[in-house]
Amino acid sequence: MTATPGRTRCVTCGKEKATLKCGGCLQDFCYNHSTEHRNELSKQLDEVETTRDIFRQILTEQTTKPQKHALMQQIDKWECDSIMKIRQTADEAREMLLKHTTGHIAQIETKLNRLTDQLRQSREENDFFETDLHQWKKDLTLLTEQLINPSDITMRQGSTPLVTKMYIDVAFDMPGTCKFFEIRSYFDLSHSFHLVQCITYITSKSVLKLSFILSQCNGNLSLHRDSNHWQRICISF
Repeated sequence: MTATPGRTRCVTCGKEKATLKCGGCLQDFCYNHSTEHRNELSKQLDEVETTRDIFRQILTEQTTKPQKHALMQQIDKWECDSIMKIRQTADEAREMLLKHTTGHIAQIETKLNRLTDQLRQSREENDFFETDLHQWKKDLTLLTEQLINPSDITMRQGSTPLVTKMYIDVAFDMPGTCKFFEIRSYFDLSHSFHLVQCITYITSKSVLKLSFILSQCNGNLSLHRDSNHWQRICISF
């Protein structure tokens, strides 16, 4: 604080006294209230340092335990929700299939019992020919096919995805010829692949260098130009 010549009205008590002007808020304080003002600033600094300490603790925790990051927890929640949807849908499908197959198996068992009676009677009476054997084999084959692949049951998947994909977009500026660089990762429970897209202004020499690097790690590269005249490099592993 700097001394102000003459007497000035203190912003705190409103009295005209010898004052000091705060270099930060540019307000005038008498000597008593200037001390209060400094104490208040010191208190605010203590609060800032406390907030800093808390943030440092959070930063350290996320460095040592990255799985506790808020964004990581969003991915965990997406994973749990997706698995729950799949399990619920699978349980419903199993229940529906079980209801149908119970009656279907009962019908096959009735046919098998009828065939068993025929075989027993034919053996007891020793009354059968090649044509009978051929027919019984054919009946058993048909029953087996009906058991494994019921003609009235069809398994299919809907056109609407049960689980939506998770996208991770990371964008940052690049020096030199690169104006913008984006990394996008796709996660899909039904596909085991990792796709990275790079959107950037890039020279042909950089493309050749990047292609060489990718060839060392079984990666594929393709270069495209989109409607906004960005050079788009698609990298897949």
